[in-house]
Amino acid sequence: KLIFYTGPGRVMWDLKNGRVCSVFAYMTNWEPLKFLEVSWACVNYLVTRIWLRQCGVDEPGFTHSVFDDLFNVSFGAWLDRRRLSILRKAFHIPITVMGYGELDDIPAAYALKYMGPWTALTLFLIGLDMSSTYPTRIVSGFQSIFSRMSESLNVRLGVEITKIDRSNGVLIKYVDSKGQSMEESFNYLVVAVNTTLETLSKDGVEARNPEALRGLFGPEYMEELRQEYANAKIREDWVHPIGLDLDPIETALFAQVRMEDYSMTMLPLGSSWKQIYGYNRQLVDSFNAEAAGKSIAYPGCIAKVFSDTILYQFYCRSIGVSDATVKSQVEQSLTDLAAISNTRNAEVPNVAASNHKYDRLLYHPHVPVGRVDFYKELDNLQGHRNTFYVGGLLAFHLVEPILRHSKHFAENLFPNLTS
Repeated sequence: KLIFYTGPGRVMWDLKNGRVCSVFAYMTNWEPLKFLEVSWACVNYLVTRIWLRQCGVDEPGFTHSVFDDLFNVSFGAWLDRRRLSILRKAFHIPITVMGYGELDDIPAAYALKYMGPWTALTLFLIGLDMSSTYPTRIVSGFQSIFSRMSESLNVRLGVEITKIDRSNGVLIKYVDSKGQSMEESFNYLVVAVNTTLETLSKDGVEARNPEALRGLFGPEYMEELRQEYANAKIREDWVHPIGLDLDPIETALFAQVRMEDYSMTMLPLGSSWKQIYGYNRQLVDSFNAEAAGKSIAYPGCIAKVFSDTILYQFYCRSIGVSDATVKSQVEQSLTDLAAISNTRNAEVPNVAASNHKYDRLLYHPHVPVGRVDFYKELDNLQGHRNTFYVGGLLAFHLVEPILRHSKHFAENLFPNLTS
């Protein structure tokens, strides 16, 4: 049996004006007419999203015809076309701050898959400071669920894959946790890791070298390929290739996949921070940090998820910046927060030198706006060279869509195993 705790409330903190308020108060500036405008836009979005559910947006994957138009436009542009621009600030929090990209960059297909009717309704209620039951926290942690799930599975930990040969069935060579070289043969390979070129290829980040891809893409893509290669080099230490020998078809397809670079820092803070932060509160600063000229790595969200802990979590976008820059921006956010609260006795720690936990995540595999045919091509690739693909790229990088797609995948591609 799982036991849940109530998660934190959401508030906005304003770097310029030194105030803290609800999300909707921040959006409307306490103007009654604007409040009505926001409320009407919320209802409009919910009605539109329910209609899109009937059109097939919530079906597993992205191959339904309804997505043809939704991959040709960004979510920001989609909101503007429907006169819902006033909701940009609300959606900026779960999408941009939480690591899924800028509203004007992320294809509408992904955002609409994510922001379903119930998810959007919860967002709007939190914005009005009316919801106190979401999100919830599992007391024993997600690891307890994974451990329970793995009891009936043959899970190998501490394994380093050295080669995957798909020329005749699937031959996997690896070094086990005891340092012994092993090899096993299989009928099929199911890839559930991030399906980016650098993760899949035996060449790792060098697989993104524009010179290696020149023959697969036209000159109009070269600047985009150079930028992605530069970003991949920065996060090279966080990439763990599985060593596939990709053919030109696979290479050309997965070279289109992008990742959001995201970081989380967990840091203990002294008791002097309680008067600034409170007990069970999540501070979200999105637009003001950008307007104040802060780095992209400036924390978009600071969370203290349990009242009986001194641990605080800092959520940062980290595209194109180093780990040291991210940690320095965590320190800067604490300095700014202390200044807003007029509290001089709140000690700002040196993050790099203090006891902390830092994770850099390759997050939200996706393709840019305009790649309408990508998912049809990926669907046709299923089974090619005895290999199948599941995970966040095919379903949206969130637990529920991935589970729905994986179940659909198993029932449709492996019917003999599920019957």
